[in-house]
Amino acid sequence: MRENFSVGAKIDGSRRPFLVCLSRKIRLCDGVFKVSGWCLVKVIREPKPDFSRISVIIGENKSPLRMRFRRGIPAIKGFRLNYFEFEISDEKLVELDVQNRVLLDYPKATKQGRIIYNAFDLFKGHGRHSRIIINGARAVYLRQTVKNTLYITQRSANSLDTASGSARLFWAWLLSKFAFWLHNNVLMYEKESARFEESASVVFAKLIKRGAKNVYYILGREAQGFTRIKRKYGKHIIEKHSFRHLLYFFAAHRFIGTETLGHALQLRCANRLVSRKLNSRKLEYVFLQHGVMYMVSLDSDQRTGFYKQNYKKHKVIVSSKLEADHFIKYAGFKRRDLWVCGLSKFDKATRDADADKIVIMPTWRRWEANLAATDFMATGYYRMIRKIIKNTPKELRKKIVVVPHPLMLKALESAPKNPLRKYLPKGEWSYDGVLRKCKLLITDYSSVAYDAFYRGANVVFYWGEKRYCMKQYGGGAHLMLTRQLAFGPVCNHYEDLARAITEQYDSGQAQKYIRRYRKIVKYSDNKNTNRIVRKIIKEGMVK
Repeated sequence: MRENFSVGAKIDGSRRPFLVCLSRKIRLCDGVFKVSGWCLVKVIREPKPDFSRISVIIGENKSPLRMRFRRGIPAIKGFRLNYFEFEISDEKLVELDVQNRVLLDYPKATKQGRIIYNAFDLFKGHGRHSRIIINGARAVYLRQTVKNTLYITQRSANSLDTASGSARLFWAWLLSKFAFWLHNNVLMYEKESARFEESASVVFAKLIKRGAKNVYYILGREAQGFTRIKRKYGKHIIEKHSFRHLLYFFAAHRFIGTETLGHALQLRCANRLVSRKLNSRKLEYVFLQHGVMYMVSLDSDQRTGFYKQNYKKHKVIVSSKLEADHFIKYAGFKRRDLWVCGLSKFDKATRDADADKIVIMPTWRRWEANLAATDFMATGYYRMIRKIIKNTPKELRKKIVVVPHPLMLKALESAPKNPLRKYLPKGEWSYDGVLRKCKLLITDYSSVAYDAFYRGANVVFYWGEKRYCMKQYGGGAHLMLTRQLAFGPVCNHYEDLARAITEQYDSGQAQKYIRRYRKIVKYSDNKNTNRIVRKIIKEGMVK
């Protein structure tokens, strides 16, 4: 049922403030981000609404919404014309999430309201955004969601945010219109087009070995082994952010990757041509998954990128009927869109006979990503890892290896006085290399648990902060992996870890945990890649 956002009418017995932007801009002045523009605004029905009492809520921060006219200029259907302004300091913004919804609060309203990004888009979004403010290593801008809600986005700045980057995108887009011979190409990629170690690389290698001519892999020059990989696969490797990359991105209609489509170019690229491309219904997309997605539920506000899209073809690789049901219930997929093949990266997943490491690898906390970039040791992520180490038996601490989520690793490495640095893997390393040495994994909700257990390692889960974390994920987020399905002991208190670690480190995998695991990960025959490739060829994506 479509939600009626007209405030002044009851919505589930509530009334909420409502602001529609006619214009909007963001600027940075002396360490404070100021958002302003002309708008139409409405609050609950009352004889003399006082707009000066409306507040803006961004994360945990509440500030006044300043209006030029206290009661506004009468306009249409109870709305009043006004000029608004609100602000948030850079110091507070950096502590918030990457994506931050701007909410409205009014004393007599029973629910918080929202800000419509553009009055002329009605209740649909077209991927619009404000100008991008480069603030040090961060990019900050206003963004329009698919439901036309105003968000403040902050992320790492990149080369495509600049004027020259926008120009390169434009010329690549224009030339792609005439490069009709590139339209049937298949572009493959992994996280941020910066890796060659997960499922996409395994499927790519198999397709090339079978003689595929129209398959290309996007890879950053900083990737481990780039020169060797480029030499082996030649023209089938496209260097990330080269003009060839931009051209092939706009020209191709077929994508196969372990991440959402945004990773095929630049994650959260604020360019309208890119947004239009990513939302095109002409696209064919196979999502290989970067890990088994039977952990945090897909109804989380932070996981909407994995929902069913209106592409010409949108398929997802899953590991069992149980995981397929997850995508059907929470992400809008039909069963025919889900291929129960198992993850191809598991085909090369092995563990060394002398594996003896205790690997601590929690999932990332997106709401702490910006704080981590400025002060990693101020994050709850850091404090959790420190406490896990503290509660590991002393005689086993020399076995500990800390491997943060890839999106938190750079922040940890850049903190020179961080005591966790001594636990990082030594020398040149990879996640696969670390897992080959892993005897026991300690995590919270990371899908790496499935990878480690598949290789033969035991897993201990720490869920002491589950309620807080699920709230931060937003929506109705909850763990799909229940206590009854967990394939390792679950600890709710740090004090419980010592016993669980000792028991699991010195024992093999318990049969009850193996039975639970097989309900979520069906195959263990190392033939996942063959099943996936047969499906891709049957769909006619590869020549």
